[in-house]
Amino acid sequence: MTKISYEERINLYYDRKNGMSFSSIKSKYSINKSGVEYLVRLIDKHGFDILRTNENKSYSSKEKQRILNRILIDNESILSVSIDEGLASKGMLNNWLKKYRENCYNIVERKRGRPTMKNEFKPKKNETIEEENERLKKENLITKETSDLVKYALESVVANGSGHNAYIEGYRIGGKTGTAQKVGSDGRYMIGNYILSFIGFMPANDPEYIVYIGVDGAKGATQYGGSTSAPIARNVFNGIINLHNLEATTEGMPREYFWYETKYTTVPDVRGKTLKEAKQLLNGFKLEYSGSGETVIMTNPESGKRVKEGSVVKLMLN
Repeated sequence: MTKISYEERINLYYDRKNGMSFSSIKSKYSINKSGVEYLVRLIDKHGFDILRTNENKSYSSKEKQRILNRILIDNESILSVSIDEGLASKGMLNNWLKKYRENCYNIVERKRGRPTMKNEFKPKKNETIEEENERLKKENLITKETSDLVKYALESVVANGSGHNAYIEGYRIGGKTGTAQKVGSDGRYMIGNYILSFIGFMPANDPEYIVYIGVDGAKGATQYGGSTSAPIARNVFNGIINLHNLEATTEGMPREYFWYETKYTTVPDVRGKTLKEAKQLLNGFKLEYSGSGETVIMTNPESGKRVKEGSVVKLMLN
């Protein structure tokens, strides 16, 4: 938006409210239609005081992160957020987003004075991987807010995006698919020849395990990382879950299933419950019984196991 005075912006507002055309306003104030519409909506919502408030206003990194999260996480529009937050122009938020992505999803504060030539992240001589990891943790390569945002985005890729074939009900997995067409010796892309990949981590909220699957030159397969490599990664994650007896959780991102996919659910813990109580909790399962009595002492599959919806659960009674 062209820089105009406080009084001119008020006059512009009244001119537009009184029916002056956009072309006439542009000739008078040198402001295009989108700038005029933004200014009018801004004043309609916040009043004329917002014009004073916006003069030389600065935003902290936390304020910027909060505002950006409304776009990136809550999926609100740039225009509506800009108006609601009282930003001087929509271009401010567009500029923040651009710099945020350029800086690997970090809010970078502009520092005064001469820039330092020191490379804080340069590997130390004779440093082991473990030592480097500990050092990098302390150096805070990215903020916690940025880390949480990226983990959220990558968990959504597996739950409801291109990586859904790596999804395991009850376990939080984040990841990203990759499909790269290979280049031949003549410098041209090769027909039907790809590197198909998937990289994922678990649990998505506090990663402990990472899996990378790369398939080079897959034959007779659908040429996408999500359809070829992601299912392999899911099998590896299942192996990790079984090897370490990892417990399922209900806190993960909900999965939106396609009509052709099999849904899974968790066997609830009904041990010590009466038969009547157990039947209510096991609604939707097919039940079989062993023993006599009215109290459940054990189930097969045991509680906490992930099974297909409608599976048979055998109750041992006493």
